[in-house]
Amino acid sequence: MELSIGVQALVAELKLASTVFDDQGYDLVQYEAGEDTLSFTASGSSLWLNSACEADVLSGGTAVVRVRRPLSYLELLPADKRLRLSYDSGDTHMRMEVVDATPAAQTPTLEAEALKLPAGLFGADLEPEPSQPQDPGVRWSVPVEPLLEAIRRTFMCVASEGTRYTVPGGQLVMTPETVGMVSTDGHRLSRYFREAAVEGPPDRHVSVIGRQALASLTGILSAALAAEGPTPPVTVAALGNGRVFFECGPRRLACQQVEGKFPDHEKVLPTVFEANFEINRLEFYRVLRRVSLFAERRTPAVRFDLDDGRLTMTPHIGNGQLADTSKESVEVEYGGEPAAVGLNAKYVLEFLEQARSPKVIMSLHQPPRGSVQLQEMGLSQDTDYRYLIMPIRL
Repeated sequence: MELSIGVQALVAELKLASTVFDDQGYDLVQYEAGEDTLSFTASGSSLWLNSACEADVLSGGTAVVRVRRPLSYLELLPADKRLRLSYDSGDTHMRMEVVDATPAAQTPTLEAEALKLPAGLFGADLEPEPSQPQDPGVRWSVPVEPLLEAIRRTFMCVASEGTRYTVPGGQLVMTPETVGMVSTDGHRLSRYFREAAVEGPPDRHVSVIGRQALASLTGILSAALAAEGPTPPVTVAALGNGRVFFECGPRRLACQQVEGKFPDHEKVLPTVFEANFEINRLEFYRVLRRVSLFAERRTPAVRFDLDDGRLTMTPHIGNGQLADTSKESVEVEYGGEPAAVGLNAKYVLEFLEQARSPKVIMSLHQPPRGSVQLQEMGLSQDTDYRYLIMPIRL
């Protein structure tokens, strides 16, 4: 195998491949040089990924190389440089050399360890390439942008581990008219649905995708939007045995659905709120961030007191005490009855960080024990986005 490839392109594909690996175990990527492309295949405990990018191939071949250390090295190289990759079947390492360094400079060279594995075995447990479904009735074609937005708006609430009330994944829901995702970690819930032209069977598709798979899928969709030219749709397919397949351009991902019953989130969505008010998003974020610095580090709880035209925030410092010396307030558009609620400031800040509108709506349901809902103002009518937080007793 011998070829040249841009540093930026190689780093992008290796970073994407690295998302399929667990913290422990193998981090192996299979390189395969074709006529004018270099493809990459990686397999983790529950994920399989294949991607490709353009390369100037002098001779084809295949090599299996560890990814983490070479990737860390390559990320430090100038993105606009090109690399020469060379490997012979008898070598123990793949050579990666910068080919356009200035004559006076030392040419950076990396010897990446190449592993020799029995035919058909990749790492410890690589399965053969997941077969795509033969029945066209189990495929859906989904626009990239609304699917990516659904993941981004809900990823922060995906549980990191399963409990009695949660599963470690986000619930993907598709109908012929909508695409959406719901996630919850037991303390908060994010629900994003948007109208989109989903081509496929008329039935409603529901699957629970794990946190790691969602991170990989985010990388695939982001790369598709950033590429030049028209963005191809995402093909979503049911593989059977609880597996789901995603394909977008030259990148393909297969993942195992998360086992367990996803919580019935419709039951916890409040329909009536005792207090609703609008607030400037950036001002709210800056003040709450300052106030939360004085709260307990483990759970940065803050008390929110709503009165006529003011929202006062006071950090909780433990043992039922509030730090009166560091409380701050902001103006809000509210003229109802006074209300108060305790919330984890981190959960509120994460919503405000990913929101884009100048103002947000904060709604209190049966304070101080009921949930608090945050919504963006100015979202298009084809979008339904809700973010709920359960209160903290202070």
